[in-house]
Amino acid sequence: MYKVILISGKADIEKFVKFPGKHLYEKSENWVPPLISGEVKRFDPLKVEYYAYGSSKLFAAIDDKGKWVGRIACFINSKYIEKTKRTDGFFGFFDAIYDHEVARILFAAIVEEFNKNNITEVVGPVNFSTNEESGLLIDGFDKNPTFMTNYSKPYYKDLLENLDFQKFVELYAFEWQSGYTFPGQFYRIVEAVKKRSSVKIRCFDKNRFMNELDNLLPVYNESFRDVWGFTPLTKTEFEEMGNSFKFFADYDLILIAEHNSKVIGLCLALPDINILIKKINGKLFPFGIFTLMTKRSKIKSLRLNVLAVLPEYRNLGVAPLLIDHLVNTAEKKNYQRCELSVVLDSNFEMIRLLKTLNFRPIRTFRIYCSKTANLKTLAQ
Repeated sequence: MYKVILISGKADIEKFVKFPGKHLYEKSENWVPPLISGEVKRFDPLKVEYYAYGSSKLFAAIDDKGKWVGRIACFINSKYIEKTKRTDGFFGFFDAIYDHEVARILFAAIVEEFNKNNITEVVGPVNFSTNEESGLLIDGFDKNPTFMTNYSKPYYKDLLENLDFQKFVELYAFEWQSGYTFPGQFYRIVEAVKKRSSVKIRCFDKNRFMNELDNLLPVYNESFRDVWGFTPLTKTEFEEMGNSFKFFADYDLILIAEHNSKVIGLCLALPDINILIKKINGKLFPFGIFTLMTKRSKIKSLRLNVLAVLPEYRNLGVAPLLIDHLVNTAEKKNYQRCELSVVLDSNFEMIRLLKTLNFRPIRTFRIYCSKTANLKTLAQ
């Protein structure tokens, strides 16, 4: 017999954050916990800009002995609703034992919440917004997740589809490994662009951190403006994102494209800090922070989080220039691999470019949807 409880208060939020590692993945070789303190902070309305326009509710499923057996969060993102004109609500942070009844009552709880707020469609997993972790892992379970990507149990797919969730969109992760040889045509394009174009590539100047962020924010928002689910970031949110990687970034690999001194493109590649987060089991204190600060230079794996070019400059060959510069710098610094994630399944141009360059697809994430009306029968 199970029941659902509403989560509130810092102690319960910490239990919510720790639940997967404590009850589901304690023997997993691949799952990586979040940084616990940072994850708890994400749910604090006084510390996160999201809550200026969005809301969340957290729920846990417990058995008759009070043991946690599942968790879920629901999000109502008013910026997304205003932009898309869709009355969608997001679900995220879904984790549960392999029990359909547990999944049923968790989704019954969020459907009830959505119905109160005139939400007609349930979409997810999406944590807060599509600017953050999105998609259920469908394949690639044998690999560690990279920083800010989801990991899940293979049976989650069955739990969702049993509840009448349907595939909405898919997201892909691609991999580059040191020593890959790009086709000769790519290098000819890069050289031609260098000769005929005034586009210049430079590194992010960490001594002008806030100024750099100010210049990059419009590039980020305009580049992804027409991408499914994207909601533009506010200045505060963009600063929150920048501060989240400030202490471990390799600034030689945050690349900025300029045309006649105007910032027109961004390539954000970060050391995969998950390698160290796994070693400290998500705990910064008392000794985890020391490990992160002293061992980060040992990381030889990257995640390419953002490759963005303003739409009006995409015909100048900016993306190939950024990729060429990134790969050359990564190899000089002895990085062994880079994961580019995530790429939306409708981004045919980027997928075609990556496949042409022999980037290997290594993971698939799926975002599901279902009408709340189809899930109303869950609430008994």
